[in-house]
Amino acid sequence: MFASRITKEVRIGDDTITIRALSGRAKERAQQATMMRAAAMLAQVGGAAVMAEITKLGGEDAVRSAPSERDPASAFDQQTVLREGIMSWSADEPVTDETVGDLETEAADSLCREILILSRIALTDADKKTATRKRKNA
Repeated sequence: MFASRITKEVRIGDDTITIRALSGRAKERAQQATMMRAAAMLAQVGGAAVMAEITKLGGEDAVRSAPSERDPASAFDQQTVLREGIMSWSADEPVTDETVGDLETEAADSLCREILILSRIALTDADKKTATRKRKNA
């Protein structure tokens, strides 16, 4: 019932990290952070002009009909996922926004994926099939 009660220990190198599943609100915050960053980037590169070019290329329909090879994890802001999902670690440093932001890329990527999987976010085709089966059987 409570996402925060769903936890898992993950080993990265010599360290043990305790992670938890993200709540519905935490997932929303992580997605909103990604959307806000995308909107800011679009505004920075010319907003309306970029949208006009996208429309010339077929607009949203062309994007929807294109085969999707996008990583589902990219819909979630990694730092938000890590801040919300890391409970503790065996490293001497405390878990803070600064230390989470200082994680090596590989460790951050791995932890983010582990947290999303624990949070029941389908990241692979197998995850999607499992989720579909569970919904049909519910």
